[in-house]
Amino acid sequence: MTSVESFCAELGDIAHTADPATVRRKSRDQFTISPLLREALAGKSADVVVSPRSKEEIRTTVKAAVRHRLPITVRGGGTANYGQSVPLEGGILLDIMTYKGVISLREGIVRANAGTTVNDMDAAIRPKGWELRIHPSTTETATIAGFIAGGSGGIGSAQWGMLRDRGNIAAVEVMSVEDEPKLIELTGNDIELVHHA
Repeated sequence: MTSVESFCAELGDIAHTADPATVRRKSRDQFTISPLLREALAGKSADVVVSPRSKEEIRTTVKAAVRHRLPITVRGGGTANYGQSVPLEGGILLDIMTYKGVISLREGIVRANAGTTVNDMDAAIRPKGWELRIHPSTTETATIAGFIAGGSGGIGSAQWGMLRDRGNIAAVEVMSVEDEPKLIELTGNDIELVHHA
């Protein structure tokens, strides 16, 4: 049994697929606009796509990947233009689109799971008379985690600045990649450790 097969056996009922067409499609973003990236990323693909629905499913996936020493590439809506969503050495493509939903609304702050689209966040807060400060041009398909990890600004930046500017991102929760993954909440200047990373 290969390390990928052993990894998949540990996932239990966590949704995953090794279907070649699905894996190939999910292993791409919008990098083809660049002739240099088209050449550099040609044929790059994950071995398996995992679609977790909860933090516990993400933790189980990360633990298994660490145990089998498989690389992890996290993917949201796949709207990046620079190949950030392309696995360079096979392994797991962690598709966070299934880990979605608004968690809370308070004092002008919306908290959402990583796979929630920017558009869905805006729809959830609109009844309160709010809207997000900054929107990417891909607001209908971009996930909030992808926008934070790969974005820098967008519609609203003329008034509110870039995403990195204080007040635009209140906190980010990240999970470490180790034998026993930890959840870490970053606030203030520590957000810069993962913003646009």
